[in-house]
Amino acid sequence: MRRTLIAIVLALLLILTIGVAVLWWLGGSGSGIVLALLLILTIGVAVLWWLGGSGSGTQWLLRQAVQFSQGALMVEGTQGTLSGPLHIAHLTFENAALHADIQGLQFDWLPSLLGQRRVAVNYLRLGNLHLMLKDKEEVKEEEPLTLPQGLVLPVGVEVHEVSIERLTITKGGTDHPLSGLNVRLNSDAAHHVLVLSAARTPIGAVRGEVQLGAARPFPLQGTLDLSQTETSTPYQLKTLLSGDLSRVGITATAEAQGARAQVNTLVTPFDPVPFAQLEKLIPSSPPLIRCRLRNWRSKRRPSIPTS
Repeated sequence: MRRTLIAIVLALLLILTIGVAVLWWLGGSGSGIVLALLLILTIGVAVLWWLGGSGSGTQWLLRQAVQFSQGALMVEGTQGTLSGPLHIAHLTFENAALHADIQGLQFDWLPSLLGQRRVAVNYLRLGNLHLMLKDKEEVKEEEPLTLPQGLVLPVGVEVHEVSIERLTITKGGTDHPLSGLNVRLNSDAAHHVLVLSAARTPIGAVRGEVQLGAARPFPLQGTLDLSQTETSTPYQLKTLLSGDLSRVGITATAEAQGARAQVNTLVTPFDPVPFAQLEKLIPSSPPLIRCRLRNWRSKRRPSIPTS
């Protein structure tokens, strides 16, 4: 029903544009070129909407994308429509930097909310994702990082679920596996929120949440927890993030077999030296050892006072 109403609106807009263009042409004005472009745009949107809303149209659009990519993109086993839900059995993409292999892609969203300047994704699910990072032949000098002017998106974004059953990142012949990844994202004009509900890595299970302001100085707060309970030596690491994007405060607390250690760090990612402060608190047999390192820019060696 919703699709029918949108198609009717597009058809009415098309008829209105044609009518105005004809009237303008009868008036003898050369400004009808602008209306002609508007007409072409309206027809294009209507055709793409119609194609994306049908299974045959979706397969045709994907075939055109494969041909346009000149072999970089490959798609197999398509079911559903681009307007959702959509299932792709196998998809690969390759360029000079990486080779991506996706199996079992499922996607669903609400394109009707685009008119409200909102991108709403119900889910993006991947059964298996393998990313092979290629070695660069030429190492170019990287430009220094600079603090962005703003992080406000032109539209609101709501992603309720991004899940990957198995993720493997291969670099230099070494595989880095991860499984059970589940993420959700919410973004508006004021802030961005990323929630990592679950992920399993070789060193333990990870959970976390990060909230970032969209305007300078980009206030930041978040948590990241790592726990391992399936070994003879279970441990837990809790990390707190604070500050802003230019000065990120990190407090990490580790616990294992009754022992506890804490590290406080101030990270300045846009400065030539990315660490401004480091403090370690290591409870042990007396005394309590504190190691502080400040102002790495002066290249002074850390002192280790004891008390």
